[in-house]
Amino acid sequence: MFFKTPCREDNVHQLDELFLAFIPGVLKDQLLKSRRDHIIDEELIEKLATYLDDFFKNSLFWVDPLVIKKIHIQRDFVQRYALIQCQNLNESDDPPLPFMDEDVFIKALDNQEYSKESLGAYAVWAIIGKGKKFFPHSIVFHSKKHQEDQAFPNDLDPSKALSHSHYCLICHKRDKDSCTRGLKTETPLKEGCPLGQKISLMHHLYREGHVIGALATAMIDNPLIAATGHRICYDCVRSCIFQKQEPVDTPYVESTIFNQVMQYAYGFEIYYALSLWNPLNISMFLPEPYHGIRIVVVGSGASGMASSYELLQRGFEVIMIEGMAVSEFPKEWHLAIKDATALVNSNIGTGFGGIMDYGITKRWNKGYLNVLRTLLQRRPHFTLLSGVRVGSEITIEEVFSDLGADKIILATGAGAPYVPKIYESLKNVHFASDYLMGLHLKNPLHLEQTTVIIGAGLTAIDSAVEIMAGRNNIYHEAKFL
Repeated sequence: MFFKTPCREDNVHQLDELFLAFIPGVLKDQLLKSRRDHIIDEELIEKLATYLDDFFKNSLFWVDPLVIKKIHIQRDFVQRYALIQCQNLNESDDPPLPFMDEDVFIKALDNQEYSKESLGAYAVWAIIGKGKKFFPHSIVFHSKKHQEDQAFPNDLDPSKALSHSHYCLICHKRDKDSCTRGLKTETPLKEGCPLGQKISLMHHLYREGHVIGALATAMIDNPLIAATGHRICYDCVRSCIFQKQEPVDTPYVESTIFNQVMQYAYGFEIYYALSLWNPLNISMFLPEPYHGIRIVVVGSGASGMASSYELLQRGFEVIMIEGMAVSEFPKEWHLAIKDATALVNSNIGTGFGGIMDYGITKRWNKGYLNVLRTLLQRRPHFTLLSGVRVGSEITIEEVFSDLGADKIILATGAGAPYVPKIYESLKNVHFASDYLMGLHLKNPLHLEQTTVIIGAGLTAIDSAVEIMAGRNNIYHEAKFL
């Protein structure tokens, strides 16, 4: 492994030097010219992305050569050929060839002991047929591990994600990627991805087997990808070019890509490295030098995290203030993490993350807040002050005088909830945010047996999920007001 400790701002430039030496000379010259002239070329980004998987697996985080070979076979033969061309070659439940584990299969493939079609049919049987029960931990015959053995979200299936990526028309080369650009002719207007994420290119790379390349492509515009995706954002789905049929489930694919990389050995370190250095991000492939300007960010929710990350990338010092008491940051997370299980296997809130911590139910894995927090707390110019409320326990004046802030960013939420016209005589009317906060603080509000929820946004859905989990009889009425 190149980094015996996690990469840092003061040595991350070595990553760039290694990558420039790793890629072909012609591509290196194109990349350096693109950086010098500030030209963002998607064709160049695509070419560079195809080298990232081998770069990380071979150069930085050493993997057994046999494992590398198995990964290549899974990608080049199984995924690109067998699952596409051979699905209908074997209709029975029995294997089309004598039983082979993955090592025997590789030898048969190398020695051409059977026809390509027969080996492809065997791979299909081993992955999606009756044979999948024999290979729960296979790399070549990649299948989901049993759910009880999974520390990662067990509702993300790579086969389903690949199906959606193959369903995508890959229309960015024709400037028809409405998932990113939006559908300007629709009424109401559908804006597409608010981040401008290169969705079509991400799908293309993923279905070609470049998982890390697909992740890095998504991270050009969405570096905090752990906070988005499945069950969080759907602007891309609403703007998909398939308006009269089932759209491509891009959030599901995005989260599956991230999840797959996190399950690699040193998968979190790959994600962390790409958060510091992303060679596909032509305009900012490395963090800017520290220049000493101190910014105080009030709030650790989504906007607070995003603001802090962007400021750190641009050379600022960041002090984050969170009103909730945040659990202590584990010292071992400052060290290189080979297995990310401890980061993502908890749905218990830690106080960090604002409404993402207390307001989102089990529809989203809150363990990803640990991932996002680690991205920030490893940075040398980031400090977290928790259990401090600005305005009561510390004044704005004291933030400037005592903390030495040059500027303050208020990232304290969207504001007070909308209050519809309800008769004051009605009893037991509560705001959803108060209800969810009460659950978080283990002091839940008392609700009647039948509950009406006014609203149909994500907060309404989270409230409904929690109420139904605790009651057998619930009437859920959703109205747009």
